Amino acid sequence: LVDMEGRIAANSADAATMAYLTTPALMATMKQTALDSGSGKFIWSAGARPGQGTVNGLPALYSANVPTGYVLLGDWSQLIYATWGVLEILAVPYGDNFAKGSISVRALMDCNFGLRHAEAFEGIHA
Repeated sequence: LVDMEGRIAANSADAATMAYLTTPALMATMKQTALDSGSGKFIWSAGARPGQGTVNGLPALYSANVPTGYVLLGDWSQLIYATWGVLEILAVPYGDNFAKGSISVRALMDCNFGLRHAEAFEGIHA
């Protein structure tokens, strides 16, 4: 993990916007893995809010959307989220919905993600 930080920092990433992202299972493992013998400190430390933590002093989050066994580190200011068009909302009261007295609502939005500076991100499979 520390080597990933060094490589990303060497590529001029902004440490103020760097954070770790991993799976719930790896978060739980890191919460139970001691940094060293005797200090009582663990790789994942509790954060300011539930679901957040710190790893090596950097913010750390977890998501079930991360592939199993992966830890990602990145300068998240370099992630681009782009949308185009508008949010389309369609309410459908017909079909089975009429008999049930309900309405189905569907919302669609066109969006994409990209990396402005790919070298600001790195991942490992644990």
